[in-house]
Amino acid sequence: AIRHVHCTKIYPLENVLLQVRRWYEKNPKSPLAVYYLYVLNTVLAIGRKKQSGSSRYFAESKRLLPEMKQLSRLVHRYVKTREWLGVEDGQGIRRLVHRSKLGEWSQEDRFWKDPNKMALLEVRTGTVCSSREKLHGTIELDTGQYHSGEPLKVFFVPKLFDMFGKKFENMRVQFYIGFGIDRGCEAFHLKELRKFACNFCKTPTEVPSLGPTRTVCCLKCKNVVRATAND
Repeated sequence: AIRHVHCTKIYPLENVLLQVRRWYEKNPKSPLAVYYLYVLNTVLAIGRKKQSGSSRYFAESKRLLPEMKQLSRLVHRYVKTREWLGVEDGQGIRRLVHRSKLGEWSQEDRFWKDPNKMALLEVRTGTVCSSREKLHGTIELDTGQYHSGEPLKVFFVPKLFDMFGKKFENMRVQFYIGFGIDRGCEAFHLKELRKFACNFCKTPTEVPSLGPTRTVCCLKCKNVVRATAND
């Protein structure tokens, strides 16, 4: 209800987190209470592209992850990835996009069928840190360093994206984030993050090709750099 289009009030994530924490304290074995407590802490830990998240939320997210995974066996497989990280234009709790807003799911592609729905989701970037197992890999999310010095890790399935093997480690990648009750943060629609030369100063610049924008400002001269149409 607090994310409904007709709800004009914006509920800050921190305020929603307080309410969910009370729910969790009363029902510590509820899979959904643990799930939403994890998701809200993780989103606040991720922060925004130009603003790092909080180490306090990161620590809580990390603590909750094994507890959530243990409870995931009680949840139907269909609802395990309920929430997705939305674009930064979505303020407060609307930063989270419920799966019901994203249309029909492609089991073959393991992503949403309607390409127009991708505009609701935020494109994130990171570095592959493990890809030697076909069904289990991890990505270090670009969020800045926390006080603990630990990066936020995102799960992915290497064989689904033809990124199985040692040679893909340290590759820069782009993706969307879904929050699974059985896996935590998971990368979907994963692609290599390529560099394109700035037309003005020729500086190689990383430009995500996912999402509608496909442009960034050159770090050196501040002019716009675009991903090529066929990328």
